[in-house]
Amino acid sequence: MNKKIKIIELLLKIAHGEYPKRFKYNNKIYEYKRTINGTGYVTENDDWFNSDIYIDDWDNLNEYVEILEDNTEEIEEKSNFEDMGYEIAQAYFEFYKGIAKALTEKRKESEDKQ
Repeated sequence: MNKKIKIIELLLKIAHGEYPKRFKYNNKIYEYKRTINGTGYVTENDDWFNSDIYIDDWDNLNEYVEILEDNTEEIEEKSNFEDMGYEIAQAYFEFYKGIAKALTEKRKESEDKQ
């Protein structure tokens, strides 16, 4: 069964690292996604949740969202493509240094023989 919580409660969950996968607010379904524009809750039409709740007054923080999945997931720090790209680049750099060292040693051996 879906659970209804206030927006302020949702923001507190997020602040503590608990990210509901999907919820409904203002007849829109938001899903937690990593996109090229950032990470957050987005609809199918690329409407971001933060643009729907930030208005001049803060009364909407007491409005309800409907959590469509009870299970929340904690997002790992190194799980997006940017971080994986960094890890791959580091591994490649170490590999490159190893190859460069081996080639330098091979050149020195051939120079010593001459």
